[in-house]
Amino acid sequence: MLAERHRIHGLLWRRLAPQAADMPPSVAAALKNGAQAITAANLSSAVECRNLAAAFQAAGLRYVFLKGLTLSLLA
Repeated sequence: MLAERHRIHGLLWRRLAPQAADMPPSVAAALKNGAQAITAANLSSAVECRNLAAAFQAAGLRYVFLKGLTLSLLA
């Protein structure tokens, strides 16, 4: 599935979920499961970013996140 290659399950599922009854069950399930997996991974990454930020702050170090969730949030 092209959505898998580009990791856009979440975007597709958000747009297509209202029409899930009109698509093959296997496609709907793949999109939904992929979206949930990406959401879980992003939440895990967010926790790690929070932990890193706290560690840098505790050490008195300046930091900036340039990629990943921070970039996707801006996009």
